[in-house]
Amino acid sequence: MSWKATLARAVFSSRARRALEEARRDLDARTLPEAVAARVRIPIGPRVRSKTMRGVAAALAGLLERAGETHPCLVSSLALLGEARRCGYAPSLVLGVRKGESGAASHAWLALDGEPFLEAAHVAASYETIAVLPDPTP
Repeated sequence: MSWKATLARAVFSSRARRALEEARRDLDARTLPEAVAARVRIPIGPRVRSKTMRGVAAALAGLLERAGETHPCLVSSLALLGEARRCGYAPSLVLGVRKGESGAASHAWLALDGEPFLEAAHVAASYETIAVLPDPTP
């Protein structure tokens, strides 16, 4: 692990832990659209540098890795959706599927202005979008 990732995990770990706990609690108690709607109600705060969001994402990834999560994209995306709003961003949660070697695979990520947010563009591009939450059409 790089020193930058270690620093990000240390600086943002409590923030990431809180966001992860909220996301897990919501996914246990609500449907996904309801959980996303709860995040969308979070007021958009003053915009911070994107490095802050990358730090929270790195800390969150570390928490999920230590917890042994093998497919954490949905809970991670939901947690980051709320944090992004608090940090001045208003992304959407995107769900995608693709045909893999062992069957269908799914993935969740955030998008901002139609582009992947805190996600490698080539990863998002390898999935066919099946849903965007909240629905961008009125």
